[in-house]
Amino acid sequence: MITSLQIILAVVGVLFVAAVIAYNLWQERKYRQEASRLFSTKREDILLGESVSTENHDGYAIPTRAEYDDAAGWRLDQGEASAPMQPPAAEPTPQAQVPPLTERPAEPPKDLDLRVEGPLREPEDDGLVVPTHAETVPIAAPKPTPPAPAVTSPVPEPAGFHAESGLDEAIEYVARVRFAQPAVTSCVSLIEGLRRIGKPIRAMGKRPGESWEPLGGHPSHALEGLEIGIQLADRNGAITAAQIERFCKLLYDFAAAEGGAVSCPDKHTAMQQARDLDLFCMEVDVLIGLTVASREGRPLRGEDIHRLATEAGLVLERDGAYYLLDEDGRALFSMANQEENPFREGGEGFTTSGVTLLFDVPRVRDGLAVFDRMTSLGLHLAEVMRAQLVDDNGRVVTRDNLQKDRKRLADYYARMAQRGIEAGSDRALRLFS
Repeated sequence: MITSLQIILAVVGVLFVAAVIAYNLWQERKYRQEASRLFSTKREDILLGESVSTENHDGYAIPTRAEYDDAAGWRLDQGEASAPMQPPAAEPTPQAQVPPLTERPAEPPKDLDLRVEGPLREPEDDGLVVPTHAETVPIAAPKPTPPAPAVTSPVPEPAGFHAESGLDEAIEYVARVRFAQPAVTSCVSLIEGLRRIGKPIRAMGKRPGESWEPLGGHPSHALEGLEIGIQLADRNGAITAAQIERFCKLLYDFAAAEGGAVSCPDKHTAMQQARDLDLFCMEVDVLIGLTVASREGRPLRGEDIHRLATEAGLVLERDGAYYLLDEDGRALFSMANQEENPFREGGEGFTTSGVTLLFDVPRVRDGLAVFDRMTSLGLHLAEVMRAQLVDDNGRVVTRDNLQKDRKRLADYYARMAQRGIEAGSDRALRLFS
């Protein structure tokens, strides 16, 4: 049975709980009113020097960086430092005003630019977006920036550093390296790494007060700078963005290790130049082939071929083909066996169903004269050996056909000359290799 004591204790407990709840509600209401009173009043903003009310939160705006700069007395906007600006005069208020600054940050130089020469790491290393080519990036405010590893100290540009080094910026992407002090530096690993990129590489070094010279793996003299070019296009196609990135990355690593600075041209411009150059080269990259083919089942005798070839000035090379060479020993056109077997010296006991004359158009100087010599030899071989001269499609070639081909050939050479790529020149030989 429930005793009277238990009833009294239960009533007391209920009353105690009700009292606690009532006290908590009273305290909560008191603190809410106090908070409302405090946050609905205006207060002086130390940075802006004016009263800011937070009662209407919808109308409250976070001060911009420019407003903070104005309060400090200066502004740096869009990469240009403006004259110091004083904060707008505020109407007198009974509240405390911001005391004037006794020291002002040094005014940054006008036209402040940050020169980003290129990445010191692969862009895909950590997912960060880093500049990948030389460009000028305007910055909004001066920030302390640690020096790049590739530049140990400000290095003055040596006199004559940009003198003609022999590299060809029309067909090569040329990067420059300058050292803080002239030094004898091993370039073996650098050159080997650059060659593995897959495009032709040329490197030049400059001695203090001397002219440019081809760079070897172990220079014997101290060098103040390097110029290294990678070819933008060849017969394998245009250079890729990955190849340019690899090229610059190797140079940055080399300069960081040797205490130098690297300058790489704009990569996007280089890519466009490479694509344009490659398209043009594809249009004029022509190989003319003519075949002296036997007819009526009569094979061509090796003795006759050898005699007629040597009379025309051709020489038999180690690869088993005949070549007409210029005074520098470069091939003007070739004559090879249409079948797999190479020609033999003298040609005794050798027969074939045909010989093929080949003329590499963009690699030959005075191409029209060379074309005339090759076609004349083809017609002469066909006449003497009672064969026929045919083109790549097996159609019989006549003198009228050859004249039409000659006119088209003249047009190719005119376009190459207009582009600044003379047929047979060093520039053409590098492009069409």
